[in-house]
Amino acid sequence: MDVKAGRHGSSGPAATFMQGLSATSVMGLDVTLNMTPAELNFVVYGTMTFSFESGNSYQCPNFRVAQGHSGSSNNWWMGAKDCAHIPESHQIVCCCGKKFCNAATGVLTGYAISITAGDNDHEF
Repeated sequence: MDVKAGRHGSSGPAATFMQGLSATSVMGLDVTLNMTPAELNFVVYGTMTFSFESGNSYQCPNFRVAQGHSGSSNNWWMGAKDCAHIPESHQIVCCCGKKFCNAATGVLTGYAISITAGDNDHEF
């Protein structure tokens, strides 16, 4: 994904990122205090397609990816309405329209994708 955007944190992109979402449906990397962003540099959203070597692919409607900052470096955020953040595992799971999956219930079975934070604030 290539994004051509400014990199100055402000509340507008953060409000757009969080529109219609709760803190339980988003995850930010290297976040220690806030579970939702107050300021972001930019946000992109739309239908995100995840394709796997197995041949499976899942389309996640209204999926959001954003960049903010934490301390002296930039960090990444992601989420969607049908995702559930599992803070203790640094993981977010998303239904991506898969039948028999409802992230809002907190039942974390039957989801389509699982995304885990990497070793630093630039990796998922």
